[in-house]
Amino acid sequence: MLRIRLIRDSGWRAWLALAATVALLLPACSGPTEPTLEDQLFGSWEWVRAEGGISGITITPESEGYQMVLRITRPDRIQLTRDGTVETDTRFEFLPAQDLGDISVMARLRYEEPLLGREEQEVGLELAGELVLIDPCCDGFAYFWQARLE
Repeated sequence: MLRIRLIRDSGWRAWLALAATVALLLPACSGPTEPTLEDQLFGSWEWVRAEGGISGITITPESEGYQMVLRITRPDRIQLTRDGTVETDTRFEFLPAQDLGDISVMARLRYEEPLLGREEQEVGLELAGELVLIDPCCDGFAYFWQARLE
């Protein structure tokens, strides 16, 4: 009887040890989580083009003769430089996304001081990795930015 009891006890302990091991390792098997839009925004972005407006124009750094860089830092700072000179340095806050019918907007940013002439812009990320800031006005002028390595 003593021998059977030892086997039963050791079997119970083995199952408990196995269950604990599985419980500890299971979260590690679930792969990395997708970064949120907020996480992806932080960093430096170089302006590549803007398009839209009533006439549907496209402008670029080459056509306008200047460069712009956008720096978004934690927890809530955004800075716009034009040809190396700070044009705007302000705070921002994330606002919930709005459903605009057939246009899906990921989020909105509201600035303490206007950025690119706006106090608020819709924000999204294109599949190509471009950051897009869209004016909320009816003409929907959109600024496209490419991640910049520093």
